[in-house]
Amino acid sequence: MRNHSGLTLMESVLGLTLVSLALVALVATLNSALLISARSQHMAQSEQILEQLCEFYAQDYVQGYGDTIYALQPVQAPDQLTYQRQFRLSTYSTDLAVPIRRLEVTVSWQWKGRNFQKNRVRLLCRPGR
Repeated sequence: MRNHSGLTLMESVLGLTLVSLALVALVATLNSALLISARSQHMAQSEQILEQLCEFYAQDYVQGYGDTIYALQPVQAPDQLTYQRQFRLSTYSTDLAVPIRRLEVTVSWQWKGRNFQKNRVRLLCRPGR
């Protein structure tokens, strides 16, 4: 009687199929994780740009701008993504005792054929009032 302790061809094919399916699932998971990571990095960069714009235009109350959308120079990020920036400053309250202006800031970008946009609105009151 012969002792067959090796694997048959069918067992080997089945084992390789299972291992390859597991590898395909792992690669798909890693790809999704990388895409989510890149997207969250873009969101964080746009949030930083929004904050910088809001702080810059809120510092001096910016009297000279009317109710028009002003497009600023695009910003090139380290990952070669271009962020478009714009702001709008309008009168929110015409009360002369406490004049309030409304600052709207928008940052938009395009990535992998999709458009993304983040907005921020702030009400500005003249310092000391």
